Amino acid sequence: QEFRQRGSYVDGDPRYHKQKFSSYGKREQVELWSQKEFRNLTRANSAGVPVPLPVLCDKNMLFMRFLGEDGWPSPQLREIDIRRGSSKWIHLYCQTLVAVRRLYHCARLVHADLSEYN
Repeated sequence: QEFRQRGSYVDGDPRYHKQKFSSYGKREQVELWSQKEFRNLTRANSAGVPVPLPVLCDKNMLFMRFLGEDGWPSPQLREIDIRRGSSKWIHLYCQTLVAVRRLYHCARLVHADLSEYN
């Protein structure tokens, strides 16, 4: 169910077969998506975009460096108590703009789901 919408993420990418994503089995779809995510994270990281460091992709498993401290994950933007227009908000907003710019201009990637959850 979750990977039903992932076809447009993989289809058309010259790094992958010319076969349609939907023609693969469910497990193969998850493996293809994992490989693509690993490659994109590697490209983004090489371009200086602050993303989790991809460590290994093995079949349908994607291993990344943990983001957090003392075993606690870093908060998502939606979990941060921040007032729009505050100096912290402006700093994070500018940091996000720089990251998106690097993602596009340096890694040659576009993030289609830039939200407070990602």
